Amino acid sequence: MENRKTDVHNSGRRIMGNHQLAIITRLLQVVETMENLDDLFSWLADTVVQRMDVQVVQLWTMQAYVSGQVGCELRTITCQSPSLPQHIVINQPLAHTVEQLLNKQQSVAPQSVENVFSRYYNKLLMRYNLNYWGCHFMSSNVLLPPIKNDSSHGKVATPLTLGATVFLQHPPSSRLLPTLAHILEHGLSIARNHGLLKITVPMKQELELIQSPSTGKHAILREFIPYRTKAVYTTEHALIYGSTIRDKDARRLYLEIDGHKTIGELASITQLNTQEFYAALYLLLTQSFIQIFESGGLHSESLQSLRYLPAPRVK
Repeated sequence: MENRKTDVHNSGRRIMGNHQLAIITRLLQVVETMENLDDLFSWLADTVVQRMDVQVVQLWTMQAYVSGQVGCELRTITCQSPSLPQHIVINQPLAHTVEQLLNKQQSVAPQSVENVFSRYYNKLLMRYNLNYWGCHFMSSNVLLPPIKNDSSHGKVATPLTLGATVFLQHPPSSRLLPTLAHILEHGLSIARNHGLLKITVPMKQELELIQSPSTGKHAILREFIPYRTKAVYTTEHALIYGSTIRDKDARRLYLEIDGHKTIGELASITQLNTQEFYAALYLLLTQSFIQIFESGGLHSESLQSLRYLPAPRVK
């Protein structure tokens, strides 16, 4: 009996491995036809539905705005059945569930919808044979551009926080989410190598001004000064506290912050490129390692300021 279970497990692993290899191989052949990251996301969702007997695939990401707000956004969706009403799988209760998981940095193994959603919603899902649901969480300091690089609604590039969710009719293989995770990781690597993660950053520094609500005067962000939120009195203390910052670029930037250097000076000293500097500053802000103040000591709207980062010098 034990051998039979092992054979079934190994068979499932091989099948999922075959799907993964086939999808990545095909993606490498078609990626040149894609104009942006969302074309790649859409292609991956379509292909997973076609090959892996998944009824619905959705990719959700956290999106930051110039106002400082951050919210969950449906990036792409593919349904196996074209007759499935969109409101069944695109609605506020589902978005709220996914956003909670992303904020908690949690994945959910595929399970009966009865274990996840309200009685009313799971009955609605089961009426359309959407009996199982799962979510894979992934994150990194890679910056995702807004959907189709459109920043007209105040959206800004945001460090990757992604939830890949699936609806299924039948109990899935235990290898489904791990396989989907590997496909997404390879897909993002391919996107990076083919320029699909390229972010447009404002370059005219003299025009990148923000309004100071307290003084009514304009200030250039590169003249703002970051301060550490925790008092660090010696270089040794800074090294110890800074060691808790996992991202090497963010750690490098943190160690240069002394309450005197401006953002422009830090950009020159660290010699990080625009995307690296942007991601490092964002991580330090969102993880409360630093705050940003104007040179006169007035607190700045830190997240709002990120839109106007100056371009650091590149080696």
